Amino acid sequence: MKPQELMIGDIIGVTHEEIGLVCAKIEYINETGDLMVRADNDYMDGGYECTVKECEPIKLTDELLERNGFQINDGVENSNFIAFYVEGKRYVHHVVYLHQLQHACRLCGIEINWKL
Repeated sequence: MKPQELMIGDIIGVTHEEIGLVCAKIEYINETGDLMVRADNDYMDGGYECTVKECEPIKLTDELLERNGFQINDGVENSNFIAFYVEGKRYVHHVVYLHQLQHACRLCGIEINWKL
């Protein structure tokens, strides 16, 4: 990932030296890739400083999408396309990772309290 691909509020995977890979929310990011993230655990609750190199995107799965209220269209060959219907208009976005879907939702004015 590149710092330019991320936004404050994005949920990403962060490798913590003591507990391994953890899902965390970005609270601060700069152009050089320094991050401050926060996760609900004893190690990162007060915030954790890291770099983009220590992070990885969270791949979307059907389970993650369904857990957060999305409907899966069975029979669709490429499920990496998400369709949004906002005020009767259809928007289609190509997404592979959670932070990409978060960006698409924000552009459509949709805020989701993600359940991981």
